[in-house]
Amino acid sequence: MNQQNRILKHSEILLRIERMSMEIGENHCNDGKLVLVGLNDRGYFLAELMRNYLNDIENVHVTACLKLEANKIHEYDLEKIIDFDSSTTVILIDDVLNTGNTAFKVLSSIYLLGVLKIETAFLAVREHLNFPILANYQGISIATTLQNHVEFDNSETDSLSVKLY
Repeated sequence: MNQQNRILKHSEILLRIERMSMEIGENHCNDGKLVLVGLNDRGYFLAELMRNYLNDIENVHVTACLKLEANKIHEYDLEKIIDFDSSTTVILIDDVLNTGNTAFKVLSSIYLLGVLKIETAFLAVREHLNFPILANYQGISIATTLQNHVEFDNSETDSLSVKLY
């Protein structure tokens, strides 16, 4: 049985999400269309939290908050889901960046739509990437072994945690 170590507790996670949201707001206060794309359930959960923070910032308008299921990305016709165009800035949001495989597939699909800019935000970034994914915004960077597993637990919204085991 693996022993779990809590890396971030609820209050620390909320502070990091708020900080990332403020950075996004500063960098995109004059953008026309800002779309937050949450990857799977946990990424979408974080995207919604960030949208709430961003809505409180003057001159920042989140056009949409979209949930993509990574295992179904090949089934999506993204242009039908939302109006991406050359004036759209997309921020892909997920809980943990592990190898970069899933993020790479989704970002490649979004790139083909001809958006203005693509950025990424991850609550936790591991240092074992197989794909060249840059975390523009990150809550925490974690040096782990390949055998370690990092998990964001949002099953109870009043007790968020990031665990390493």
